[in-house]
Amino acid sequence: MLKVNEWGYSNPVISPLYPSPPLYWIDFQVQLVLYETDISNVEKLLPYPLEPNGNKVITWISDEPFTNQGSGREAAIYVQARYKDYTGVYEPFLYVSTEIPLCGGREIWGYCKKIANICLYFEK
Repeated sequence: MLKVNEWGYSNPVISPLYPSPPLYWIDFQVQLVLYETDISNVEKLLPYPLEPNGNKVITWISDEPFTNQGSGREAAIYVQARYKDYTGVYEPFLYVSTEIPLCGGREIWGYCKKIANICLYFEK
């Protein structure tokens, strides 16, 4: 019988989908773009009770050729948000190209990840 200390980090415990943290990335490349938009565009992305805290938008796309979750790509959009006296960013869109970071991100950290076909090319 499999003892509790022999269980995998995720279900099914005899065949876990992803490893336990910490996670690591090697040769990770990312392109980040910061831009401004109309505040009405930010308002459309925020669920109640969040409010816009500016009109800046962060977008990024990454290539992750080797991690302990396998290779893949990610892309996300963040907008400035506020809740009462707390300020920060809200992530309405987060996409990944493979299932392991999708499941790990949703199950461990609660990220709103979805699967997408992500293409990224770096030119010198």
